[in-house]
Amino acid sequence: MRRTTAAAVAGAALALLAAGCGGAAEARPASVVAISQLGAAVITQSFQQRVLYPILNFAGLLSIFIGITQLLPIPGLDGGRILFVIFELLRGKPINQEREGLIHLVGIMILLGLTVVIVANDIINPISLAR
Repeated sequence: MRRTTAAAVAGAALALLAAGCGGAAEARPASVVAISQLGAAVITQSFQQRVLYPILNFAGLLSIFIGITQLLPIPGLDGGRILFVIFELLRGKPINQEREGLIHLVGIMILLGLTVVIVANDIINPISLAR
């Protein structure tokens, strides 16, 4: 009987998405609610098997996903700031700081609204670890 860790399930889902074989369930965004459910399953399984690698694997995957998300060119994230710096370099002069701040504020407000929707979705439709 083969045991599958929750981190392996997440990695397999990512591989399927990259290959274009994944469905909407694997591609849905996850909030802190879904991440904590998945993390609890990983920690439980790690303690049952008395090994540390599932926790380290999960932490590594989580760090990679957070890093990729931060680099998205969305105002309010690091990628949005990078986009503004590139735009300033191409334009040759700096953008008005008040205007840039307002754009980042709007971006953060949209992200916060999206976060509320995703958390509500994770509470109403919790993730399923069964395969």
